[in-house]
Amino acid sequence: MIVIPALNCSSPECFSERLEAVSHFSPFPSALHIDISQKPFSSQDSYWDRAVMAQYPSFTYEAHVMREVHSCKDVADLLEDDLFSYLYFHPRAVKDDTLWEYQKSVPVFDIHDTEETIRSFFSSHVASHTLLLAVSPGASGQSFSHMIDAHITTLRQVSAHGILSVDGGIEPEAALHLRGKGIERIISASFIWQHNDPSLAYRQLISL
Repeated sequence: MIVIPALNCSSPECFSERLEAVSHFSPFPSALHIDISQKPFSSQDSYWDRAVMAQYPSFTYEAHVMREVHSCKDVADLLEDDLFSYLYFHPRAVKDDTLWEYQKSVPVFDIHDTEETIRSFFSSHVASHTLLLAVSPGASGQSFSHMIDAHITTLRQVSAHGILSVDGGIEPEAALHLRGKGIERIISASFIWQHNDPSLAYRQLISL
């Protein structure tokens, strides 16, 4: 199971310090997950800085875009940015269906989505990768919700061969549970950054 550290910051200081810290993690992370959240879709606005990210070119970056997208023009800067390998969007926040034509666009379903919502999306779209969010979008520090288990079952039915990542409340117990569900990738922020030794917390997840 692949462990992806996530940055969910509200200040320039937090973003720079955590990006520098994760650059020293061992083993070196295969990717780094950036939260780009904006009210009212998310419960809070996040801070990120592309210029700072560009100083660490060894990372493969992906971004979870928690904002309303009325047109692809709203996120054109992200879609056209080679810095990002994946961009995760919530279908219920996307009003322009052409967004899913971009190879780097990945759907996200969270605990507020229904099984019908997931099936409806995959009835008209094909996705090689899907992200499940086991919490509400936005605020950090939330606990993992087992409500996401039903989503995992549904996705195995509608997208049997797709990559499945899970984010939100990921700590060792949740990670072990997800490994038992056959999840390929987990994304963790709070468990890593609230630990007194973030690099040790990362290694704990890696070792499971």
